[in-house]
Amino acid sequence: MNYASGYAFLRIEAPEVCAPQGPRFSSWFLAACLVLSAAQASFASSPAFPLVSQALAAIERGGVRLIYSSQLVPAGLRARSVVHGSSVEERLRSLLEPLRLEARPLPGGGYVIERAVRPAPQAPARPNAPMTEPLDRIVVQASRYQSSLLSGVSAARAELENSPETHNDAVRALQVIPGTAVAGYTARTHVRGSRDDEILFRYDGVTLNQPYHLKELQSLFSPVDPTAVDSVTSWTGIAPIQFGGQIGGVVDIQPRRITRTTADVQLSEQGASGMAGTVFGGGRGSVFADLRLQNEFAPVGWIETRVGAPTLNDLIVHATWSFDSRTELAGGILAIDDRRKYFSTENAQNKAVNGGEFYAWLRLQHRFGDGVHGETLLSSEDSHESVSGSVNQPNVVFGPLDERSWHSMYTVREELRGTAATNWYWHAGGQATFVDLLDQSSGYAVFSAPFVPNLQPNALAIADESVAARASTYSLYGSVRWRATRHLVADFGVRRDRRKFHYWPADSQWNLRANLREQLTAATVLRVGWGQESQADLLDPMLVASVVEPRPVRRLSQTNFSLEHL
Repeated sequence: MNYASGYAFLRIEAPEVCAPQGPRFSSWFLAACLVLSAAQASFASSPAFPLVSQALAAIERGGVRLIYSSQLVPAGLRARSVVHGSSVEERLRSLLEPLRLEARPLPGGGYVIERAVRPAPQAPARPNAPMTEPLDRIVVQASRYQSSLLSGVSAARAELENSPETHNDAVRALQVIPGTAVAGYTARTHVRGSRDDEILFRYDGVTLNQPYHLKELQSLFSPVDPTAVDSVTSWTGIAPIQFGGQIGGVVDIQPRRITRTTADVQLSEQGASGMAGTVFGGGRGSVFADLRLQNEFAPVGWIETRVGAPTLNDLIVHATWSFDSRTELAGGILAIDDRRKYFSTENAQNKAVNGGEFYAWLRLQHRFGDGVHGETLLSSEDSHESVSGSVNQPNVVFGPLDERSWHSMYTVREELRGTAATNWYWHAGGQATFVDLLDQSSGYAVFSAPFVPNLQPNALAIADESVAARASTYSLYGSVRWRATRHLVADFGVRRDRRKFHYWPADSQWNLRANLREQLTAATVLRVGWGQESQADLLDPMLVASVVEPRPVRRLSQTNFSLEHL
C-alpha cells in the first residue's frame, strides 16, 4: 500500500471513528495529513538506487571478472549511493564502501568482493592494564562463488574446511565440480576423461608438480591445508591462456590473506595441524605459517596392508609486504616430507622410502599508470626420493636395495595486463622453465639354485645405473577481452610453447583458445569455448634422456558448451 491510498483511507474513515469535536482535534488531524503528504512527496522524489547485483552485473558486462558470495550480496540489496567514477576501481569503491564491502584485486585479474576490515582505534597503553581488545568477530559467509567470464568455479576456505567431499584438502576442491571423476580414495581427479596427471595446480602463482602425499599409494592427500588458503578457483573447461603446459583442468589456489593476528590449531587421532599469522609494519606486511603432522594409518591400511604407518608432514610459510599502494612483494616456501616403511613376507622385502619436495618463490606485483598491472615471479622446486632396504628370501635371493631420484626446476615468469580502450582488455606474458633430473640405483643380488642366472651356483648380479637429463621450456602468450555488446563478452588467446630436451629433438606448439559469454537473462548465462592444449613429460628422466623411446607430446583440442541458470 502506498502513501496516497493511506491518506485517502484516513480522510474517509477518520470522521466516523474518531468523531472529532471542536477546532483542537481538527488542527491535529490537519497536521497529520500534512506530515503524510510531505512523506509521500519525499518518497516520490527520492532516487531509487539500483540493486547491487545489477550494478555488479553491469561492471561484469564490461569484461571485468568479479567473484562474490550470495550472502554478502543478497538478491534484494540496494546501493546506498549513485555509482560513479571513470575507472573500475572507482566505480566499485563508490558502490561498495557505503555497504562496508571492498573489492580486492586478484593476481590473475579481476576482483573478489569481501567484507571490509576496519581496525578499531587503539587506546594508549597503560602499565598493568587489563586486556580490553575485543574478541575477533566471526563472519559466516556463503562459500560457493561463480566467476564472471570464464567457466571457473571458486570455493572459499570455509567450504574446504567443512565439506566432507574435500576431506579437509584444498586440492580435492576440484572433485565437487561437474565433469570430474575420482577412482577410489585418492586426491587425484580426472577431468572430462583426461588422465590424473594432466591437471595444472598453482599456489600463489607457483606451479606444483603432482602435489600429493604418498604418490605410489594412490596419492591419498595433498600438501595444501585449507587453513592456508583464501580461495580455490577451478576450471574444467577452457582455462585462460596464461594457464598452459597441461591438457586437463586447472586448480588455482590463492594463499590466505592475513589482516590481523590469528591462530588455528587442530588435533585428531591421525595428526595435528597449526596455523599462526600476524601483520606488522603498521599493516603493510603480513606473515603466516601452517604446519601439519599426520600419521594417516587407516586409509593406507585399506589400500596396502604391507605398508607400515606412514608419516606425512608439510609446511607452508607465506609473507607479503606493501611498499606503497602500487607495489607489493610476496614470498613463501612449501615443504613436503613423506616417510613410510614396507614389510612384505611374500616378497621378503624390508625397505624404507623417504621423499620430499621443497618450493620457494618471490612474486612482485606493481600497478603502473593508466590501469596497467605487472607481475614478476621467480620460483624453484627441489624433489627427491630414496629407497633403502634389503631383500632376503631364503634359498632364492638376498641383497640390498638402494635407489635415489632427484629433480630441480627453476621458473621465471613476467606478465602484464591492462585496459586498451573502454571495451578492450589485454593480458600478455612469458615464462621460462629449466629442469635437471637424476635417477640412480645400485646394489647386488645373490641368487640360489635353481633360480640362478645361467645355472651358476651362488650367482652374483650387480646393478649400478645412473641417468641424468636436462630440459627447458619457453612460452609466450597473450589474450584480449572484448565487450562486443552490453551482454556479450569474448575472450581470445594465443600461446607459443617450445620445449628443448638434452637428447631428443625440440618440440614447438601453437595453441589457440576462445571463449564467448552471453548474458541471456538476469539469471541465465550461455558460455561457448574452444581451445588447444599440449603437454610433455618433463619430469621422467628415462624419457627425457631417451633411455626408453620418447612418447610424443600430448595434444588436445576441445569444445565446451554450457548453459547456466541460477
